[in-house]
Amino acid sequence: MYNVVTYLGPVPVLWTPYYRRNLTGGRGGGWAVMPGFSSRLGAFVVSTYHYWFDDAGLLQGETSINGYSKRGVGVGQNVLWGGREGQGFRGNLDGFFISDSQLYRSEQEQAEREDTLTESERYRLRLRHTASVTSRDALFADGTYLSDPYVQEDFFRRENRRRVQPENRASWTHRGDAYIFSLQANGRLNDFYSNVNRLPEATLTIPSLRLGNSPLYYESRTTASALTRVYPETSDDEEYDATRVDTLHTVYLPRRFFGFLALTPRAGWRGTHYSTTYAPAVSVTNQVTTVDSNGVSTVTDEITTTRDELGADFRNLYEIGFETSYKAYKVLHEGETVWGRGLRHVVEPYANYSYIPEPDLLAESLPQFDSVDGLAGQNAVQFGFRHKFQTRRPTLLFVDHSVNRTDDPVARNAEGMDQTELGEIATADQWSVHDLVNADIGTIFQLDPEVDEEEFGPLYANARFWPSRSFRFDFKSRFDLYGEGMTFFDGQLSYSPRGGAFQFNANYLFQNDRRDLIASQIQFNPRGKWSFGAYARYDMLDSRLEEHSYFLRRKMDCIGWGIGIVHEPGYDGREDEVTAWAQLWLLAMPYLTANLGG
Repeated sequence: MYNVVTYLGPVPVLWTPYYRRNLTGGRGGGWAVMPGFSSRLGAFVVSTYHYWFDDAGLLQGETSINGYSKRGVGVGQNVLWGGREGQGFRGNLDGFFISDSQLYRSEQEQAEREDTLTESERYRLRLRHTASVTSRDALFADGTYLSDPYVQEDFFRRENRRRVQPENRASWTHRGDAYIFSLQANGRLNDFYSNVNRLPEATLTIPSLRLGNSPLYYESRTTASALTRVYPETSDDEEYDATRVDTLHTVYLPRRFFGFLALTPRAGWRGTHYSTTYAPAVSVTNQVTTVDSNGVSTVTDEITTTRDELGADFRNLYEIGFETSYKAYKVLHEGETVWGRGLRHVVEPYANYSYIPEPDLLAESLPQFDSVDGLAGQNAVQFGFRHKFQTRRPTLLFVDHSVNRTDDPVARNAEGMDQTELGEIATADQWSVHDLVNADIGTIFQLDPEVDEEEFGPLYANARFWPSRSFRFDFKSRFDLYGEGMTFFDGQLSYSPRGGAFQFNANYLFQNDRRDLIASQIQFNPRGKWSFGAYARYDMLDSRLEEHSYFLRRKMDCIGWGIGIVHEPGYDGREDEVTAWAQLWLLAMPYLTANLGG
């Protein structure tokens, strides 16, 4: 460029007679543009400029200017570092800002949001960083600062679905020869969320360690925390805080009898110091008289519950118990089968008994922050069976690809179409054991149940069925033995035949009286010149389709193009959500694509 003039408003402030810059940054950078339409955002154009700050490629940037016909113009800046294997660090700092011209799409949405969404200036600032400082030290940080609780739902919907409330924490972990020490800080940055602030929390863990030449093993975990329970700024709940030091020490004696029976007795002590405890709650009933506009008096009872704050105290928990198990197996076939070489069935019955006397400080006297504060006495045995059907297969190196891989920008931007694709690379001609079926079935029996507690807990069943490299099915489930039936089920199925003609994934999630969701997606010819994908999610509890989406992609000699559409039907007075987009990219530089965060 020649005779370049820079203006500040109407005033020229800088003249450059000659300016030259490689728009690709010397590493293949450039522009990416994605036009489309969304019923929530209107017609939009998402444009991103990618560039590098250094020749080594350790530091790169992405500057975005996004125009939405219904919402205005949003600008974003993302700085990324690391990113290549072996560098020991990676992360990014990104920001987004928009002066939103349409805070509410409907009167219903306004009624839901107006208490916490009042300003048109909306933004998000996010930092993520992880680093291996040494072979023994690691750092991690993740923080998100938001203008309001709905900015991610409006402009970063896919991320919002994965994690509605962002984590804000930083940690440092050091691994010693016989211990692990970690220091973390977890604090709320956004006043419209609830959280347990841990500022700070230090943990010292001693993994299983043999005591000299004795047959005894010892392990412990000690955590010191400065805790504060905080509530949203619109809540009437009162915040509270305490300092807590929790230490757990256990001694084991692993033994084996008759050559097959494993028996490991244990004894443990857990002590927890609280800087603040509470007296028993006291409820007071007062009669309140109100008079309406017609002079009619009404008397109602108003119950007020209070509990006095006491000083520091210490809780002791003692435990004795044992674990026992043994393995038995039978070779069902020694030759070649459709699954591999040989077939073996392994069964492992197990039992884990625990006796914990009632602690000297009960949960109702303690501030409640997490599961540590609710610990109580126990007299129970967990028992079950592990089953495995095993074969032998040539050792393979599995490579985890995904639709987010860099040569698939259209699918990467398809909301809700995340999936895992397992590719394989043959290694040396060695054989390794492969679990065709790996199942764990069991329950817990309470030897001394409470008055309102059943003797048997839910029957749990967790399993992985992996008969071939193309098909896998995993599930976790809980079944109530006293009439409620299935209370929880989470299953994932994936199928991708050799040759890559298509990929199919399905998920089913059931939580009693809460969720009953089924979702599936399919991609045809995902690595070919033409490919097509579809996704759908259905809520069986309310009998409604929550979302369905489709995309079409075409790879030509040097460029690729794709189109996609997402539809979320409206319900309960909400409007339909429709998003459609188109994209064009260079196959040689697949990272030059715009990110459809919304």
